[in-house]
Amino acid sequence: MVVALLLAPFVFVAVNSVLSPSSSSSFSDSTRNLKEEIRNQIKLEWAWQKSGFGSIMEADFKITNSSPYDIKDVEIQTNQSGKSGTKIDRNTRTIYEIIKAGETKEFKKFNMGFIHSQSDSASATIIDFAIIK
Repeated sequence: MVVALLLAPFVFVAVNSVLSPSSSSSFSDSTRNLKEEIRNQIKLEWAWQKSGFGSIMEADFKITNSSPYDIKDVEIQTNQSGKSGTKIDRNTRTIYEIIKAGETKEFKKFNMGFIHSQSDSASATIIDFAIIK
C-alpha cells in the first residue's frame, strides 16, 4: 500500500506526458522543417590541403547563404578516405561567424584538426547551424 502511494505520482506524470500533446515537440518540428528549408539554400564549396608535417587538415571554405535568413555557427564535418577509398577518419568543427541572407563568405586556411596520415581524399558537409531570427 505504501509503495503504491509512493509510485502514484510517477505513474501519473508518465501517463500524462504520453497522453498530452507537447508544444515543445511541435516547436522543434517547425524549427527542424525551417532548418531543412534553409539547408537546401546553403552552398558549400571547399578545398583542402595537409599542413603541419602532413598531420593537420587545413581547408578553404566558401559558404553561400541564398536563404532569406541570417545564419551563424556553421558546423562542418569532413570525412577522409585512404587511397583504397575506405573511410578512415572524420573531423567536425564550427565556424563561429554570421553569414547574412544572400551573402557569400570565405574562410581561408581553416584548421580542421588532426587527420590520419593515410588520408588521400575528403568530402565536407554542413551538418548544423543556428538561425538568427
